[in-house]
Amino acid sequence: MYEDNEAALTAFTKKHPGFLAGAKSFGLPELTVETASEYKSYAMGLDGVIAGDEFGDILAFLDIYENPSENEFLKNEILSLESAVDKETISIDEAESQAEKILPVGIEQRETPVALRNSGINLSNACNYAFKYATSYNSDYGYERTWYLAGADCTNFASQILHAGGIGMDYYNDIASGWWWRSIGNRSLSWIQANTFANYMGSGYNSTSWNSLKNNVRAGDFIGYDSGDDGAVDHIGFVYSKSSTQGLRIAQHSADYLRWEGETGWPNINGRYYRIRR
Repeated sequence: MYEDNEAALTAFTKKHPGFLAGAKSFGLPELTVETASEYKSYAMGLDGVIAGDEFGDILAFLDIYENPSENEFLKNEILSLESAVDKETISIDEAESQAEKILPVGIEQRETPVALRNSGINLSNACNYAFKYATSYNSDYGYERTWYLAGADCTNFASQILHAGGIGMDYYNDIASGWWWRSIGNRSLSWIQANTFANYMGSGYNSTSWNSLKNNVRAGDFIGYDSGDDGAVDHIGFVYSKSSTQGLRIAQHSADYLRWEGETGWPNINGRYYRIRR
């Protein structure tokens, strides 16, 4: 998180003048919170042009800088937890547990062994739901068109698939706790926000290699993508099926499709992939 966006932007400007000059010559407006997503798209097209370390640093900055509302929310939540500990209304362990659910996943976690336990999902029901709504949406749940500054229905759709697959909700009266949906606009953060979903459900495997990730997932798994490899999962998809020749068939929203990996944005460029829930 950046507590001072202007200071962060100043430091970024000094560190990456070449990138900013190139963006300006490309016709992009001045870099601001509102235009950061345009810069991120521009940066995505420079894979292999910019050195790997600098490329990752640029993406990581833009990934965070474009979400000031999320940063402010996280900061306030942590301050609230610290206050609750000071007042002894919750224990330190309880505060840490809640913080882990909303903060970016630990970037120190790297490739781990394949978990052998089943995710417990009813694959047939989950796939039937994913097939039905991959290119449309269930009006009962609505379509998340705005999450802070970006449109994002990927996690809302993933949560629906998981629930359709027989996984029960975990209800709380606090949006930062559990995993639940009561009505449009009244649901937990973990239901609609990619990183919180990943934190709540857990990640049994992650890798910067798409092929490695692909070898360690199966139909019924959820996969996450962290574009800047900064520990915050940005996007969630559902593994509908898997083929030895075509790879993964993925159902997702934002963009909305059910396609084989070669027809999609998966695999993406420099970042980290997560297997969610198993």
